Amino acid sequence: MKVKTKFVIYFMIVYFFRLAFGLMSHPTLTYFDCTQTYLIGLKSYTTHTWPYFGPDTEDPSEGTIKAQCPGALEGLLISAPLYIWPNPISPYILVNLFSLSALGLLGWYCCKRLPNLSPWFVYTWIFICPWDVHISTDILNLSFVCVGSVLFLLGFMESVPELSLNIISQNLANALMGFSIFWIMQFHLSWVLFAALAFSSFYLQWRERNYFLSSTSFLGLCQH
Repeated sequence: MKVKTKFVIYFMIVYFFRLAFGLMSHPTLTYFDCTQTYLIGLKSYTTHTWPYFGPDTEDPSEGTIKAQCPGALEGLLISAPLYIWPNPISPYILVNLFSLSALGLLGWYCCKRLPNLSPWFVYTWIFICPWDVHISTDILNLSFVCVGSVLFLLGFMESVPELSLNIISQNLANALMGFSIFWIMQFHLSWVLFAALAFSSFYLQWRERNYFLSSTSFLGLCQH
């Protein structure tokens, strides 16, 4: 059996395992946000309205709700699969597809960073990590944050000159960081931390570019 065929079968097994785990987990025993996240998309689907806001910015159990994250992504990513297949499990199918794809990209990048490790070990460790399986297989805003986080990590690592493997262009790396912040800010307030990392990356890029220009100018003067 070819390696590609093995990987396809492996990914299908992992996907259905994670999907079954997400369907069997009980939201009220894990996170209160699971119910609220699902209801945001369900409201958009049943009322045919545009979901302008996402999750609460405070803990609803404490009665301290003050605002919601602006943006329609959370509601759309839950209501869209319901339009395609009006079944309660359809959002679970999509969220597990998203999270598995993001983790697959993370596994690929880890293999590039750690070529001496077996890809089977890297992918398996990432796919069945207990904390991640517990979070990203359920209908939770953090499940969608997983997608943006992986894209940001790839963009950040490849945008910093000292860390880059040069597997993607710097422009694409910067675009990934920008898209990730736009994505995450509609699901979680942690986007401010990603913004700080992005600014630090831009500073390091600017410093590297100025150093390169200075070195080029100095060599030009030496030749004259």
